[in-house]
Amino acid sequence: MAETKATVTAATAKTSSHQPKKSSNLFAVLAVPICIVIGVCFYMFVLGNPANFQGQQP
Repeated sequence: MAETKATVTAATAKTSSHQPKKSSNLFAVLAVPICIVIGVCFYMFVLGNPANFQGQQP
């Protein structure tokens, strides 16, 4: 029987060593804390502001 060897083309070698970009990692790391800060500010200044309620009673 003939022995067959797997051939690796340039396209498969290029895609197999693909690593995510550093900028997308930075976006992922910063997105969650920024959303948390925005949520806390919204809670404190909009939902927690007594002037936004009728009779200023929260």
